Amino acid sequence: YWVNFRAVRTLAEVCERAGCEKFIRVTGMSVGYPAFDWIAVLLNVVLSMTIQWQLAGERALRAICAASSTMKYVVVRRTDVADVIIEALNRADVQNATLSVAGSATPSGGVRTELVWDPARGMHWKTVEQDDNVREGVDYKESAMWTAVTSDVSELREKNHRRYVAMFLALLVGLGVLFFRAFVGVMTKVFL
Repeated sequence: YWVNFRAVRTLAEVCERAGCEKFIRVTGMSVGYPAFDWIAVLLNVVLSMTIQWQLAGERALRAICAASSTMKYVVVRRTDVADVIIEALNRADVQNATLSVAGSATPSGGVRTELVWDPARGMHWKTVEQDDNVREGVDYKESAMWTAVTSDVSELREKNHRRYVAMFLALLVGLGVLFFRAFVGVMTKVFL
């Protein structure tokens, strides 16, 4: 809460008042995941609702920049991309945009695989095409990688992370109760 939301909001407000032209926010890829995604739920459980507060920080930054006549933002969703941050900072055409950086150094040819399950085939790998806004390359400095970057047009909506964290914790408690009852039942039969 204090770092991912309050500090980001405060820094953005101070930078806007100081006349900064661009604010770069680095955050995790999981902020873009649905609230019910198992990674998002686990990270929220283990790290004190960190994804919820990172999302709130991004929303606050967008609101401040939307109200500003001078400051624009770039959100980079990955923490090990310092060179991409510098490149985004130096490009005037990249503003009010969210960049998700992922993958490997070898392009996939426009397809990726994902693990899916269906009743007839069970768990299997499925090949799917990438979204139209996904760009591949081997060097972040390639112009083609940046020409596709467009300003965010959709509103970044709040997600109900707490509901799924509560459901996950209730599941853990329920499993704990079941295991405890089974343990007590076995011990009662053994010692009685």
